[in-house]
Amino acid sequence: MIDVPSTAFFRDVWRRRPLHVPGGAGQLRDFAWDRAAFDAALAAARAADPDAVRERAGEVAFVENVDRFVAAPRRRARALREHFGVGSLWFDSVRTTGPGSIGCHFDHSDNFVLQCEGVKVWRLWPAEVVPAAQRRARMLGRPGVGAVVPPEDGYVEIELRPGDLLYIPLLWPHWGVAEADSLSLSLVCGGAAACDELLELARVVLRGREVAAEALPALAGDADQRHGAVDEVRDAVRSLAAALGDERTVHAIAEVWARHRARGDEP
Repeated sequence: MIDVPSTAFFRDVWRRRPLHVPGGAGQLRDFAWDRAAFDAALAAARAADPDAVRERAGEVAFVENVDRFVAAPRRRARALREHFGVGSLWFDSVRTTGPGSIGCHFDHSDNFVLQCEGVKVWRLWPAEVVPAAQRRARMLGRPGVGAVVPPEDGYVEIELRPGDLLYIPLLWPHWGVAEADSLSLSLVCGGAAACDELLELARVVLRGREVAAEALPALAGDADQRHGAVDEVRDAVRSLAAALGDERTVHAIAEVWARHRARGDEP
């Protein structure tokens, strides 16, 4: 059995393939999570941030980032963030009353489903079944992207029982259907688009070196003056691009990224 997280897991499994670990949920969950705990989180989420809740009355309820509303998963998420070396990590939870599902979709995150109660059957497809343009849009957080019509074939099917763990790689479409009442937690490792995370760190490095500290021109005056201002901005962009391409800057940004991840910093 591959432990999660471990050297073997990150070498052989992470973002390569799903992993089912019967009885493995305890590797990631060290706190009790039952319907009473879920109901408390659901009530707190409805009061504090209704956007964190998605539900069909009497069928299925989903709470995003239960860490915000319950202390135990928040403590565990903080402890795990450094082990996974990701910029953001949190717990979601879903409860079904009778058979139910939140639908087939793909996420810009790596997910670890921890089955708490009931049985859920999962189907997973490789990320490549989703067009590349949709995958890029999902990574960039564009609205309305993520739902998938489940393909009829090419999937892996896994049955999760209480205490089981299922790892779902980044961008892999997945569809979990409960046979009856069920409750699960998901440990979510958020995936940041490189342009978002690295540009923010590049700004820190470049400001530290006082690169591009000059004021930009006003866009005013006659047509020639305006064209001249645009040309100045083009030159400033070229200077920034040159600074980013400098090997010292490349190494500095990579080192800052590594320090942030090692500390478990949020992006």
